[in-house]
Amino acid sequence: MKIKEKKIVSSSKYLNFVATTFENKNHNEDVWYSVERNNNGKTVLIAAIVGNKLVVTKEFRVAIEDYEWALPAGLIEEGDTIEETAERELKEETNLELESIVKKT
Repeated sequence: MKIKEKKIVSSSKYLNFVATTFENKNHNEDVWYSVERNNNGKTVLIAAIVGNKLVVTKEFRVAIEDYEWALPAGLIEEGDTIEETAERELKEETNLELESIVKKT
């Protein structure tokens, strides 16, 4: 597959709607439409532990017309650190206060 052009068709605060023109396996020009985060994929995923239990969220997702279980997560905003983002997202999604961060490398 050979990509010929990638163009942002529309944007919102968090997402870009992208049209990618490419040559398909039959050597015909085709277009693939997709959605991308417009913050270069900078996100945090929080494995929060309370006592000996892992904190998860339950959110309704329109795309699957059902609920999904997930770890708290969020986008890192311009100027924010990973730690600031983790604290903010944990509070927004679970109403829990961050006490400490353990970094594993």
